[in-house]
Order: sequence, then C-alpha cells, then structure tokens
Amino acid sequence: MKLIEVGPSMGVNDLVGVFNRLSPRKVALTCHHNADPDSFGSAYAIREFLNKLYEDLNVFIVVPEGLSSVSKRLFSILGDVNILENVEVDEIDLFIMVDSISFIQLGSIGTVVKDSNIPLIVIDHHEPIEETVHRATYILSDTGASSTAEIVTDMYREFNLDISKKSSLALLTALIYDSKRFSFASYKTFEAASFLLRHGGDYSLALSILSEPMDISEKIARLKGAQRLKFFRINKWLISFSNVSSFEASVARALIELGSDLSIVIGGDDEIRVSARSTEAFYKETNFHLGRDLMIPLGAFIGGSGGGHSLAAGANGYKNRDMIQDFCMNLILSKIS
Repeated sequence: MKLIEVGPSMGVNDLVGVFNRLSPRKVALTCHHNADPDSFGSAYAIREFLNKLYEDLNVFIVVPEGLSSVSKRLFSILGDVNILENVEVDEIDLFIMVDSISFIQLGSIGTVVKDSNIPLIVIDHHEPIEETVHRATYILSDTGASSTAEIVTDMYREFNLDISKKSSLALLTALIYDSKRFSFASYKTFEAASFLLRHGGDYSLALSILSEPMDISEKIARLKGAQRLKFFRINKWLISFSNVSSFEASVARALIELGSDLSIVIGGDDEIRVSARSTEAFYKETNFHLGRDLMIPLGAFIGGSGGGHSLAAGANGYKNRDMIQDFCMNLILSKIS
C-alpha cells in the first residue's frame, strides 16, 4: 500500500498527517454511481475510522445516483448512517473518492469534484489515471489489493484502531463481493478477512446480503449478449464482442463462461459504457492488462475515462461508439499478435 503525494510514497500514518495539516471540518466520502458493496461498505468504514480519530469531524457519505440493489440490503442492516445523493461545495472542506479512480464514475457530482479547488484524497485499488493523479492532493492506492475494502481494513490494522462489528460486516461483505468470493485473492486478502471475522464480521450474514437471485432483466441481457456475439481468433485466444442496453459487466462475465478468453461488451444509451473481462490464463500468458492496456486508452478515445484491473475493467464516454470494436482490436493486436 502506498500514499502518493504525486511524488513520494507514504503510509497510513501519513494519511492521518494529511488530515492534521488540512484540518477539515466537513468531509464528503464520494462513492461511484450506483455504489456497489465495495464502494459503500468501504465508505461506511472510513467514516467510522475518521470519527474515531476526530470526534468533531462531520463526515458525509455521498452516493450519486443511489446504491446498487445489493448495497441497499447492506445499508438496511447497517441502518445508522445518513447518505446523500448530492453535495454543496460550500459545505465541504475535503473530498475523499472511495473505490473510484475517475470523475466520470462519480456521476452527477463528477464535474463538481473535478473542477473545485477543494483538497481531494483518493482511496482505491484500481490503476491510477492521469487526470485523477493531476487533481488529487493524495492517493492511497494498492492495485494488488482485491478491493478497496482490503485497503481500508489495512488502515485499521496499521493504525491499531478498534473497529465496530458493523464496520467489520461492511468491509467483509465488500471484500467477499469484490474478490468474487475469494476467486481473486492474495494472502493479504485472507489476512484482512481473518481480521474482520475476529472483530465481529458475520460471514453467514455477509453471504446472505450478497445472495441475490438474477432477475429476468439480467437474464434477458445475457441471452441477448450471446445472441449478438461476434468473436475473433488471435492465435489460440478467442476475443468476443457484444452489445446490450444494460448489465454490461454481467454479460461480459457470461461470455467468459461461454468460452471467450477476452470479452468486451458495449452498452448504454447517451452515455457509452464498456465492460471487459478476461481469463487469468489470458492475462498470465499475454500480460495484457485490461485496465492499463485497454480501458485507459479506450476511455480517452470515447471522450471519457476508463480503468480497472488485469482481469476486469470498464470505461465510460460519449463518442465514437461505432469505432470501439476496431479500436479495441487494434490495441489487442498490437500487444499479443
């Protein structure tokens, strides 16, 4: 884990030092739009972390465009925090972007955060992108972490700070969710889970929160995605493309399950959303990182931003929809052919 001051690497104690120097009174923890359990659960636990250190600090959780259906179930169990969908700049001394690496991910408040001169801290596990590094005061980043929740758990551990059962549940739920039930995990992921379980995180309850039967809309999107599938072979790799109006990430996962080595799904109406997934074997043999090598350049190409992990990434933008497939194929061919 490292804290980047657009320069020197720092640790969690230095993050606290940032607060001591900035002396904020009102802090907005901004989740990404349609906040998933990693974004919301991490923000919930960061709020507790800050309030334990600074009793007079007012900390708000902002969820532009609301919570995802899974996060709503988590929220109903936690139940002791107010969340906002918008924020007034003149009411805030510090922004903290949680599980978000680009301003477009912040939905309706993205421009507000980007264009203001209010100090900005980013706590995230995705590959940092240039516009965010340029704007941020500090970035606490660990691209090797399974989730932002893993980073936040390490904040508690490294600072030796007590954590409540509710924050333990929030982080455990987030950790299980973003690691795909420990499919993408390192020994640090299991150490974080062990810490949360020892401090009251309820594993069975976390699983029940995450157990959501697929609704008919998502099923239809997956079937349409398969119906509209186009695929290409590069050496031994199968690259698939499809388009749907919603559930792009779910469709991308489904295409991997069908046999693709790399799947790219384009969706959205006015706003373009692109989601990509790849197999671990594809990444290990080609070193083609979906966030770094595909979605960051694609985000710029479609007039927005993109990023993500080695096996899962996405981009949002507003232009060049009809050219996305060719653009992606050229990037892929330049790296692996």
